[in-house]
Amino acid sequence: MSVVFFGVCAADGCYKNAVKGKLLCREHQDMYDRGELVKAFYGKTLKKNPDKTCKEEKKQALPAMMVTRIKTLQGLAKLGDENYRALLGGYGVASSKELSIADARKVIGFLQGIVDRIPEKRPVPKRYADIGGRRVEMASARQLRMLEGMWSQVTRQSSSARARSAYSAWLLKRFGIGSAEWIEAVDVGKIKRALEAMGAEKLELN
Repeated sequence: MSVVFFGVCAADGCYKNAVKGKLLCREHQDMYDRGELVKAFYGKTLKKNPDKTCKEEKKQALPAMMVTRIKTLQGLAKLGDENYRALLGGYGVASSKELSIADARKVIGFLQGIVDRIPEKRPVPKRYADIGGRRVEMASARQLRMLEGMWSQVTRQSSSARARSAYSAWLLKRFGIGSAEWIEAVDVGKIKRALEAMGAEKLELN
């Protein structure tokens, strides 16, 4: 004989109203959802099937933001497609969209660990970035970089160290300036014209 409960909790000795659409009151429903054993009328027991819960979780579609997070971390970790497919294959899927939520969390944690171990790249400071506090009549860092860039187009030196050494020697011989950092703003124009002339001469020789 089947027993039908009309809005009353099915737990033994409980006469509270059952949650709408459920056989248990709020208190006993929470116990049931946590996987705890609930004693019902007539010696029956109620307990949630953990295997059924796992299957239901696996059937849930993976949230789009988790899929996006996985793809973003793959790029940051510089994980190639072959290694990425091997990673997903370890969870029995071919696409991140097929992962369960629990497995997606594991993949995210694994990729985040790779990203966290990548050394942070520090920006290389620009040339003459450390010459602040100079007198106003001195050439600016931007002007010094411009002149040095023009020199790199006309010098015959292959390495940057030799090119800078040759530049300093040229400045001293041509303008009596012992170092590029000592160039004054009024000298920028004439040094620029001299470098332009050297560039034109180099083009004519070629």
